[in-house]
Amino acid sequence: MRKLMLLAFIMAYIIPCKATQPNTDRYPGGKGWQPGAKQYGYEILRDIFIQLDDSIRLEAEVAYPTDTLTGSKANGKFPVLVEFTPYKRADQERLRHTYLVEHGYIVAQVHPRGSGSSTGVLEQFTSRDGLDGVKVVEWASHLDGSNGKVGFFGSSYPAALALATAAKVGKNSPLKAVLAASIGLGAQYRQAWTNNGLPTFLMMGYGSHAAEVMGGNKGAETYFKEFERSFWAGETPAYDGEYWEDRLPLSWAKDIVDNGIPVLSWGGWQDLNETGALRGYVAFQNEVAGRDIYLPMEEGQKTSPCYQQIMGDWGHAIGMDIGVYLEWFDTWLKGSDTGLAETDTPLHLFEVGTQRWVNLSVFPSVKRYVTWKLGNEVITQGDVPKGEIKLAWGKPTEHNGMVVFDSEPITEGLIISGSASLQLYAKSSNTNMEILARLYDVTSDNHVTQISKGAMLGSMSKLNELMSWRDENGVSRWPWPCLDRDIYLIPDSVQLFEMALKPIQYGLQPGHRLRLVLSTQSLGPVTEGRMPSEGNRGFLIAEPGELTAPQKATLPGGCYTLFVGADNPTSLSIPQLPYNHFSTVEAQHNSTSWNESTRDFDRTGYTIPIDW
Repeated sequence: MRKLMLLAFIMAYIIPCKATQPNTDRYPGGKGWQPGAKQYGYEILRDIFIQLDDSIRLEAEVAYPTDTLTGSKANGKFPVLVEFTPYKRADQERLRHTYLVEHGYIVAQVHPRGSGSSTGVLEQFTSRDGLDGVKVVEWASHLDGSNGKVGFFGSSYPAALALATAAKVGKNSPLKAVLAASIGLGAQYRQAWTNNGLPTFLMMGYGSHAAEVMGGNKGAETYFKEFERSFWAGETPAYDGEYWEDRLPLSWAKDIVDNGIPVLSWGGWQDLNETGALRGYVAFQNEVAGRDIYLPMEEGQKTSPCYQQIMGDWGHAIGMDIGVYLEWFDTWLKGSDTGLAETDTPLHLFEVGTQRWVNLSVFPSVKRYVTWKLGNEVITQGDVPKGEIKLAWGKPTEHNGMVVFDSEPITEGLIISGSASLQLYAKSSNTNMEILARLYDVTSDNHVTQISKGAMLGSMSKLNELMSWRDENGVSRWPWPCLDRDIYLIPDSVQLFEMALKPIQYGLQPGHRLRLVLSTQSLGPVTEGRMPSEGNRGFLIAEPGELTAPQKATLPGGCYTLFVGADNPTSLSIPQLPYNHFSTVEAQHNSTSWNESTRDFDRTGYTIPIDW
């Protein structure tokens, strides 16, 4: 009964983020930059084709600035902004991002091979797409009316193609800046398509409609049919190996920095890709500083304003501000003195719980983690008695399908800044193990808000020590599993499993409690977060929802035993700081805020930080 009541609380009390700052139409940077009124109209030219060296033809559309009085092409030369995207708009009346055209840019939309009316077979943001992107950059720089400077932008898939291109253009390219939203480097497999090896709702739903939204292209249909077949069969795409190493690997950060291309990464805590975005930010800054890109940043590390990250409390492909898009490109393509190129705090994080923005430079910001021990229905910084806790593979509502650990009220509150990690001393009755974890904020009247979550597959729990982060005491800050093959467990053999929870900036208010919930199957998409007016956003969630063929053969029927106490200290390590540790950053709405998937302005409650 207690489990059912707790599950009801978890499912029912998801607290939305409400922003309260006034709209004064200021922009980041501190130099008073404004988008100003539109200067131009626009004319869209369609059915343009770019010829590649291997006989592939890429479909393109181009929007040119026009004189607002005569309607003819505007005089002068303009930078060119490119959205390299597989998605085909049903509404052909206008091109997305004409706002940018109205403010003095030529904007092109180009469809990669196997999408729209482009020929060839889709390859899904590989290095091949990056090489095609190089040709697109060259084409864009020579368009009629171009001043030779090019920027790439996009959200999700288009952002992936922008980063793939930036990694391949080489030095002294016409490509001068990138704005990549809702994407990252080095974590597509482990967070979006799978959650640490466990197939997600995204994996279950994306391929079925992808060809349609890509213009019904047979090249896209061919790709996704084969991708899904091989993935579910447990073949190469089901593991983090060669297939995914050619699809936005973290190593691309080296090439992008070496090519001298500034990148603004725009993400959200409820996105599919916040892990890859933050690891990408660290890789960029480490490469600039001459450090190993796979290491955490070090305290006091010098950073570059060329590589900035904004993380708000929103989901996939929402929360973005087209005015800041314009400001970013004005900075790097027009030489505008906006202040964005001068900041010494290029990491802009929304602190959920306190509902404020903070500006940082180094990630992670916590040097030493705090250990919370798990006991019988408790999580505490004190000692717990020796014991065993049972967890059975099955639905959370079934017997032993969920275990819950609650803390006492935390009088002074705390800040969580980074990725928490679980250290589980456990055994399984069979050769595999599936454990999902959720960390919650619980108020005095039992309102529950999800803070973070994680997932672990026993057969893919071996850690990549090169990419795993540990604190100065050797405690896991961010365990990074290899995920490259199955190494099955010895039944009833106790071992240590380390699991990362997704990174977060969160303020637990004074008097609130922490709650950790462990299960073997999903608690349901509704627990995915606090998305204002978004519900569960259909399939766009990185929540385990199905199993591959090898997983179906090894997981069902398993019974797990968790060991707690001094001999086997199962625990949660938290990147913990005192409440109000960080200074508040001024934030507000801007009138140009919108959802990138539509031309309509979006005023649904999102703020952006003004102090950068």
